[in-house]
This record gives sequence, structure tokens and C-alpha cells, in this order.
Amino acid sequence: MRCARCGGLMVREKFEDLGGLASGDHEYAGWRCINCGAIVDPLIAAHRRLTSQAAASNPALTTA
Repeated sequence: MRCARCGGLMVREKFEDLGGLASGDHEYAGWRCINCGAIVDPLIAAHRRLTSQAAASNPALTTA
């Protein structure tokens, strides 16, 4: 998997939910770029999908 930010290599990593805001499980899996440090987890990925769908359906939100 390649990083959307820099094109670097993404590695799978386990993260801890220290705030306890998740479903009760204190660990979750995600991806971290070894080049720039960008992190993508399931919640981040879902939010990006929603915002890209909203932008695609509303031309005023995209740049010309």
C-alpha cells in the first residue's frame, strides 16, 4: 500500500485507544507511512470516503 500524502510505503500497525472512545476494544489496526508518518485507520478512511462523496456530489466544493 502506498501513502496518499507522499507515495511512501504504508505498514500495518496496531494502535491503542487510550481515550476509550471506541467500541470497548482498546486496540485497533491501521496503516502508518514509514516515510512521512501519515496514519490511516478505519475511521479516517470512512471519513475520507464520506467527504470525497460529498465533494463529488456538490460541484461548489471542488476546485476548478
